[in-house]
Amino acid sequence: MNAVIATSMLIIALVSSGAAISAALAGRLPLDVGLPFAFGAVCGMAGGRMVSGKVDGVLLARGFSALCGVIAVLLVAREIYAWR
Repeated sequence: MNAVIATSMLIIALVSSGAAISAALAGRLPLDVGLPFAFGAVCGMAGGRMVSGKVDGVLLARGFSALCGVIAVLLVAREIYAWR
């Protein structure tokens, strides 16, 4: 489970950082928005990697799934709010 979380975080950091930097270089995203986003993704990946080695796999899986659930609920709520 620890390896799965670390790999997932690495992929998220790479994709989100790449997308933010690419959009910033293309002029579609201001650098003052894109760079902190990319930095936060890389820091989150590094922090998650450090924590994942010290937390039990079952607890880590439950926490990760809970976080994904919270994010999903927030995304749905944002879409519902946007329709109003």
